[in-house]
Amino acid sequence: MTTTISADQLLVNINQLIEENISSLLNFTAEKEKAQQLVNSQHDKVAQLQRLNQEMIKMQEHSEVSIDEIKNLKSIFDQNYQAYQEEYHALKALYLTISVSFTTEKYILKRCFFGESDYVLSQIMEKASDQDVEIAQLNEVISSIEE
Repeated sequence: MTTTISADQLLVNINQLIEENISSLLNFTAEKEKAQQLVNSQHDKVAQLQRLNQEMIKMQEHSEVSIDEIKNLKSIFDQNYQAYQEEYHALKALYLTISVSFTTEKYILKRCFFGESDYVLSQIMEKASDQDVEIAQLNEVISSIEE
């Protein structure tokens, strides 16, 4: 049985973001793979931390173990924990990057769409106005010929 850790939830959130934005022009395949690697590494680090913790507990129970040995093991534990935190922060940064990218893409597409729509609408209105003027001129010409 594998332990569920906070990195697992971040990976779920990353995959959910990508699935929700399947029609996006953005492709986060490399980031998705990197996130999976980070989560796998997080699981390895948790297993190492648990093992080191158990070793420290066993060492404390034996009086023949020196304090220096326990301090050395604690130092290794602290290094592993620091690496664990750095990987978790890298995973959070990936999530944030993907989230902001999708939000930015939606904003840009919306702005471009509305900007383009406004331009097209103004072009149509200008052509309609020009045609109204031409129709009025033709009506004048027809009226003058009929007289």
